[in-house]
Amino acid sequence: MAEPTQPRQLPKDLVSEAEAWVAAPARNDRKRAIRAAPWAVSVVFHAAMLVLLSMLYMFIADAADDEIIIPNARLAAEAGRPLQSDLTEPQLQDASIVAETTAERLTELPQAAPAEPPAEPDISEILGLGGGAGSGLDILSPPASEAGPKLFGTGGNAHHVVYVVDGSGSMVDSLGRGRNLTEFGPVRLELLHSIAELTAEQTFHVIFFFDTHLDEKRPCRLVSATDPDKCEAAKFLAGIVARGQTDPVPALKRAFEVLAQADRRKKGKLIYLLTDGQFPDNRKVLQTLAELNAGGKVQINTILLSYGLPEAERVLKQIAKANGGVYKLVGEDR
Repeated sequence: MAEPTQPRQLPKDLVSEAEAWVAAPARNDRKRAIRAAPWAVSVVFHAAMLVLLSMLYMFIADAADDEIIIPNARLAAEAGRPLQSDLTEPQLQDASIVAETTAERLTELPQAAPAEPPAEPDISEILGLGGGAGSGLDILSPPASEAGPKLFGTGGNAHHVVYVVDGSGSMVDSLGRGRNLTEFGPVRLELLHSIAELTAEQTFHVIFFFDTHLDEKRPCRLVSATDPDKCEAAKFLAGIVARGQTDPVPALKRAFEVLAQADRRKKGKLIYLLTDGQFPDNRKVLQTLAELNAGGKVQINTILLSYGLPEAERVLKQIAKANGGVYKLVGEDR
């Protein structure tokens, strides 16, 4: 059997020359492409710029031809031309004279008076009494012979006064509805009267207690007994609504906290404690006051609205005696 014929091999130098001849066009094409790329980019860029400049020129030319349209204005007879006035020169001069004369007359008109500062608040306005003599603080102030802050006849020589008042549901008749003076009950009126007696040198605060809750006059601290602060107290009193049960402990603790912030240069601290019944825990009340007023620096006057409760009277008498104060029983006919 004959052996297979082997393929004839070309000389190596001939193969190399053929490969070089085949690869030469591809290299030349790449070189030409690289050299032509910047020119192509430049042509595209400048063409785009020419298009943009043409569009901008057309936009500006159109805008220059358009005239601003004013609402309710009259257009010119010929479109594209500026609006012209139909007034002749003499008419324009007459119009100028009229304008000058009008301006002079306006300057001669009486000028509005400057606004006056708001008046100080008046208790009479807050409580719906109306103004005038015999209203506001005047009707609440005592005769000169009875000057001095008192509450149901009890008083004290103190710079700092805190009223701690029972606001429980049983006080609804004694407090009245509030809202205005004609609906104030005797307790609310007496409180307002006592606050009106305070001088500007004194400071005061008002606290009502309901169950374990309390309600304080804002701001919740001692304030000077000036007319504006007395007016704020009147508004606070008008907003009180009787509710809940009788527990003075939280309010008494708060009263001592407030008095602890008083100006120490002004001596004398007084608490008015007013209620119409006995407390749910008399021993707790007595013990709390003994701890709070261990140094005896605060005088406590107690006031009981009588409803035939001997135990309540006994406790309030004991509180007043232990704290250098005065006890007062107020009858139902007060």
